[in-house]
Amino acid sequence: MAILCVDESIVEQWRHTLAHTSKHALHACSRTLAEAANVIHPDPDAYQRPALETPANSPARLNLALLNMLPISVGLQVLCMRALVFRRIELRRMIDKRVWARLSEWAGIHIETLIADAPPMDTLETDHGLHLPIDALDAPTLANEGFVLFTRDGCHDGLSYRPLLQLALRHGGHDSGAPAFMPGKTDANGSAWLYSQLPNWLGTWSWLFG
Repeated sequence: MAILCVDESIVEQWRHTLAHTSKHALHACSRTLAEAANVIHPDPDAYQRPALETPANSPARLNLALLNMLPISVGLQVLCMRALVFRRIELRRMIDKRVWARLSEWAGIHIETLIADAPPMDTLETDHGLHLPIDALDAPTLANEGFVLFTRDGCHDGLSYRPLLQLALRHGGHDSGAPAFMPGKTDANGSAWLYSQLPNWLGTWSWLFG
């Protein structure tokens, strides 16, 4: 658990112990770990707000709290989707079908479906500084990229909240794990566009974003 700087062997011991404890103790431990990781909980009302708000003359606002309601495996897939949407120009140049299959598995959706109707991007912006090619990424790194993008695009009006999914990331969502190439405003509308598509792609969990 990188976010707490705890060795993985210790984490495995915790998991074994918690698997045989009461629900009350499990809940208390969960809250303690979240507090130790400096997790900022959203306003409870956030779970009742729409996934995407589009105020007049303002950028779209993402309800990042909804990512907390997804199973971890599905949430990580959504993070991978976001990173792949950001890298869509690179994806369209990729001809290795094995890489496409691997990325599709991580995102839980076929790449062609994911990027087919994605809005255009500036090639020069997305190519600038991409030091790690897409075929060299692993699933945790890809998910971390998606987390950084969602956090960037979801911050508005001084919002400091970040989804609990950060606890499932290799780097814990810390800045030290942020991709060095991430331009400040490139693909600024990518997260809002992805949110608008999730009702079509998440099956049982589509209702959260619809």
